[in-house]
Amino acid sequence: MHLPRSIFSRKQLDLFLWLLRVNRVESVPSTKSMNLLNKMMQGNCGIDTIAYEGRLDHRYHVNGLSQILAQEMCNPKIRPNLYFYPEDTGLHLSQTRQAERRLKEIRSEDTTPMIRIHHSDYYIFEPAMLADRTVCIPHRWFTRSGHYYAMAWMLEARLGEGNIPGWVVRQDRELEVDESRFLKNFPQLSNDFKLYDVPSPTNIIGVYPNTPDAGFDSLQRWTLTNPVLGNPWRVRACGHRTLCLPLWMYCDDTSGNMSKKWNEDNSFLFTLAGLPLEQSQKEFNVHFLCTSNLAPPLEMMEGVVDQVM
Repeated sequence: MHLPRSIFSRKQLDLFLWLLRVNRVESVPSTKSMNLLNKMMQGNCGIDTIAYEGRLDHRYHVNGLSQILAQEMCNPKIRPNLYFYPEDTGLHLSQTRQAERRLKEIRSEDTTPMIRIHHSDYYIFEPAMLADRTVCIPHRWFTRSGHYYAMAWMLEARLGEGNIPGWVVRQDRELEVDESRFLKNFPQLSNDFKLYDVPSPTNIIGVYPNTPDAGFDSLQRWTLTNPVLGNPWRVRACGHRTLCLPLWMYCDDTSGNMSKKWNEDNSFLFTLAGLPLEQSQKEFNVHFLCTSNLAPPLEMMEGVVDQVM
């Protein structure tokens, strides 16, 4: 009697149970037992609803965003359809992941920060050695024809303070790197750099910016990571994959009144932006976060942001 992704009112549930009884179905459960079953299933498989007191003194509730996302990531009907990397398809454009916004304009920090090649994790903003023994720093991953690629900055060996060899990040020398060209990731290169007679990847002297007025000696500080530790997501991941899960979130105002009088309810909903368009608009892929006929959208958004942060 418990139908997945369906919600019945008490009267509707009574109607269904009555139809079963009049059709002489045996062992029809009572409404009370069905409510107890739903409560048990909600406790085991459901999500929390968190209460908030808004800045304007309105009380509202927000469904647990992290729990919704966790369920979607382990859902066998959803997870295989998710795309976590932008895709370069040239002039052909049919999905949002193929647009310039995802492919080039969004900040690198807001994209999926790593790829896994032969059980080795390569993160953005970390030095990596290529098969030709050159060293670069990937700063964006994307796919093309089913293969991973990186947009990367070349590294140039140079003597730093105290004549200690280090690296200069040449942001004016950007290149596209196929996944097959990567040889050693940051931890491997940190252990083996002496074997290749190159400076330590933990010593980044500075950045030569990609600006027209930049002089050869106008180096800027490297601030994207701690060069000794590398990308902080590597430490947080503890060997697990790190994936970016973008969301399409929107607010809808609907009337909560059955009469002709408008009684506005502002509701926040979202879909997973990594889904193909033909999947994202299916009803079970539209997730409800919160609603209120008192709290305005920006006040409720504070509770949503609190969960994201």
